[in-house]
Amino acid sequence: MATTATGYGCSAALSQSHPTLTKFIQKIIDIHITTPISLDSSWNEASFDIKLPRRSLLVQFTCNKCDARTKRLINRVAYERGTVFLQCAGCQVYHKFVDNLGLIVEYDLREENGVNTCTED
Repeated sequence: MATTATGYGCSAALSQSHPTLTKFIQKIIDIHITTPISLDSSWNEASFDIKLPRRSLLVQFTCNKCDARTKRLINRVAYERGTVFLQCAGCQVYHKFVDNLGLIVEYDLREENGVNTCTED
């Protein structure tokens, strides 16, 4: 690192014609080199207030089979626009949570075939 006036780009002609100015410049350079730059406390504690959207949602559901309460993290985009299946923590069965695409069609085969669920004899 340059510690002389010529090292910082000062001309040699200036040092020969004005020795007092040369000493003053040397003191400024020495002070600048030896003294660390102190930043304000606002620079040290700078924070940004950026509101970024969360990419995941925490959802809870209760299984209708085993009555277990389950918490899962899911993708927000899949929840809003796609199809999401979640696995129950109790019975380990996958349950359809949301189907925005209409991929899964549920049929009640008993109604289509005309089967009566309660038989009267």
